[in-house]
Amino acid sequence: MYGVKSYLKHLFLAHYRNGHHVHSPYTYRVCRNVLYERWDYYCFSKIEHFRKVKHYKTRNARYEQIMMRLCVMNGCKNIVEVEPDDGLSTMYLASVDSRNPVKVLKSGRDDTAKKNWSIEGYSNIDLLDNIAEVESFDFMCFNGSFERLAAEYDEYKKRASVDSVIAVKGIHSSSQAERVWREIIKDKDVRISMDFWGMGVVWLNSQYQKQHYYIRL
Repeated sequence: MYGVKSYLKHLFLAHYRNGHHVHSPYTYRVCRNVLYERWDYYCFSKIEHFRKVKHYKTRNARYEQIMMRLCVMNGCKNIVEVEPDDGLSTMYLASVDSRNPVKVLKSGRDDTAKKNWSIEGYSNIDLLDNIAEVESFDFMCFNGSFERLAAEYDEYKKRASVDSVIAVKGIHSSSQAERVWREIIKDKDVRISMDFWGMGVVWLNSQYQKQHYYIRL
């Protein structure tokens, strides 16, 4: 019931679609070239075939593809993922540029992800013990618990570059998740934030005006 109420509220608030009523040129490009772009990258069918074979939930596919498109659009080279889940989001991020390793912070439950990476032949993935091993990042994907996000958020910000972007999955999965997400988007260092219901994305570039968007995908 909580998820249903949260989703209905999101639909009521989501007034932005296909870039309409978005005034920032950069945000408009994100809408048109990332969120509503329909052509697929070469790796999409490969990863989604693997998802189908493994019977993993398909609901994450759209969000993971958005993350990859955003990394490509921004030319991200330093990509970090916190807790790899089943490892498919890592596959998308590792497909941005095979020459640049994706740094993955361990969760203690990474066996499934590591097995999947090995099966699909992804070698540009480095498992790290904690955020202290990361000097900086352009893009971060957070898959972990919201207790961890609240505890480590300031450490993530210390390692952010000028154009860093953080994507957080499951922002409406629970009241705690929503509470942490609200605190993040209120942060003075967060300039642009987008809520897709199943995932939220924040930009830390101080050159942008502070703006929050509810996006209907």
